[in-house]
Amino acid sequence: MQILTTSKILIIGSGRLAQHLSHWCRLLLDHSSSSAETKQHFTFQMWARKTNSAKDLEPLIKSATHIWLAISDQAIEKFYIESVLPNLTQSQLVIHFSGALHLNQVPSIHPLMTFGDQKYTLETYRKIQWALFDNKKLSHYAPPFENDFFPVPAESKALYHALCVIAGNFPQILWTLSKPAFTNMNVPQAAIENYILQATLNYIEQDNQALTGPLVRKDKVTIEKNISALQHCSPPLANIYKTIASEFLK
Repeated sequence: MQILTTSKILIIGSGRLAQHLSHWCRLLLDHSSSSAETKQHFTFQMWARKTNSAKDLEPLIKSATHIWLAISDQAIEKFYIESVLPNLTQSQLVIHFSGALHLNQVPSIHPLMTFGDQKYTLETYRKIQWALFDNKKLSHYAPPFENDFFPVPAESKALYHALCVIAGNFPQILWTLSKPAFTNMNVPQAAIENYILQATLNYIEQDNQALTGPLVRKDKVTIEKNISALQHCSPPLANIYKTIASEFLK
């Protein structure tokens, strides 16, 4: 007879990642209880400094098999040393989720995904792939999740995270800087969103072949006109355009 063990997960934090992790776990349990698939054998609890008492943390840590530190990078090491470590036993596993921070005492895993205020569907969560910085499997650190994962050398962690920041945030910065100028020209929001969506889909489907415009054509006359126009409208955008053009046209 197979004996099923139950993982007892403690999610520490109150930010977006902590909220998404708890919502994900809840969706998995709901799906498991309503389907004929293999049942999920885990429980989870949450603790956050903002909403819970410090005296409640000790028993939660002692009863958990997996402790997930979903808190800010700056707080992880201090919180681990002061609040977690004194209450640990040898059989418990503590992890954090920073893609940039390396701690010898606490391993980390990183979801290659952006987490907004709105929660996702179970289908979306299941598509997330995880970066692991050792030779373990995802199930070792996060038993409920059966997602794909990939290895990243520990020494490449800073580079990996820098690329995540660029890919996940720089396009949004450009959109945010461009939006006021579009709006001032009475360009409809729906038109802007449609343009951004199609450009994103084209990149996903065609990779570098999706690029269009004067940079691809190496049309230096048009590029100079673009930069000049931006100087009067948005100097930051003009500087970004000029930098990208100079690198792209090398």
